[in-house]
Amino acid sequence: MPYDFILNVFLLIGGIALLIRSGLWAVGALTKLSQFLGVSEYSVSFILMAFATTLPEFFVGLSAASGGKPLLSLGNVFGSNIVNLGLILGLIVLASGGIKIKDAAARSDSWIIFALAALPAVLMLDLKLSRLEGFLLITAFFAYLGHLLRLKDVLEGKAKAFRLNGAVSVRVFFAQFGLFVVSAALLLLAAFLTIKGAKGISAALGASELIIGLFLLAIGTSLPEFFFGLRAALHHHEGLSVGNLLGAAVLNSTWVLGVTAVIAPIKMADGQAFLISAVAMVLLIFLVNLFVRTRLAISRGEGLVLLAIYAVFFAASLF
Repeated sequence: MPYDFILNVFLLIGGIALLIRSGLWAVGALTKLSQFLGVSEYSVSFILMAFATTLPEFFVGLSAASGGKPLLSLGNVFGSNIVNLGLILGLIVLASGGIKIKDAAARSDSWIIFALAALPAVLMLDLKLSRLEGFLLITAFFAYLGHLLRLKDVLEGKAKAFRLNGAVSVRVFFAQFGLFVVSAALLLLAAFLTIKGAKGISAALGASELIIGLFLLAIGTSLPEFFFGLRAALHHHEGLSVGNLLGAAVLNSTWVLGVTAVIAPIKMADGQAFLISAVAMVLLIFLVNLFVRTRLAISRGEGLVLLAIYAVFFAASLF
């Protein structure tokens, strides 16, 4: 086996391992920072946890676009959404015996979330994602963030927490913010190693960058969502789990892919691979939001449906 191939495998594995570890550190830091925000559990998870757990995808997107390989980011984004809402959410539902969501925002905003997460698939029907369309995705992300966050309430809640807890809270806040900054720097390094390894492997195997992104990168960068979501569901904080996964889908589709396209516009050559991944992603996003909207719950049977869709997508992509 060629030395370069083995080196690229180690770079990929090491990069993904560092992505997972630094992503978990970032999650821990933002979890503690969330005590200063006056928002619901679902909203906290949708904003803070989803932001933290999609940092690997974001930095992978930055590295891929800067290196002239934006298709890796596209595959990673679509693949991560499919893994999160098919494989990961399906496994979490089965392991926890079904999950219930108590926050009404999950129901009232379900179709907005669906539209945002599915938007890049619509924009790419011509197999291109231009800089202008990238700006559109970023604008859509900030518009919904403003709606969900309700900045005035958040700032009032933060001020109240600082007044109640005093200087200790201030020290804790800045300590955790420092940990988050360090974690983000490590994520950037991990993304660079992961991209370098993935590019080398795709070249050696003759596999397309989209396929590498859909599977190798997507599963690797989605592990933080899995560990956090499973822990939250098993401890009866289902709103955190679902909020994280739906928030990650929106962030991936708008913020991550939007920034990638602004840096390096995306052009697809393999229309079949794009169609398979786009259909699977949109179908999973639709079903999850449908399950949440109708009963604010996802049963074991519905979890099996999500897993079955992922299995069909996996088989269709390979064969």
